[in-house]
Amino acid sequence: MKKLGKLQINSDRLMKNEELMILRGGYGSYICWSEGWMSGCMGYQLGPINTASCNMALTICLAMGGGCVNGGDC
Repeated sequence: MKKLGKLQINSDRLMKNEELMILRGGYGSYICWSEGWMSGCMGYQLGPINTASCNMALTICLAMGGGCVNGGDC
């Protein structure tokens, strides 16, 4: 156990990044794209979106300035 000022850090209880991502819910089940055309996404990726449904992911993507979502159940 290390001591940092008054804070004591127990290295046995530290979590790895992978464990934190599992708790958070993954790396994003949908990808927001800058543009969409017909049935596909194109342009550049604005980022991952981790939400429960394709419709909610699209709502978030549009608010971010994107135009298309793929992944998950889309």
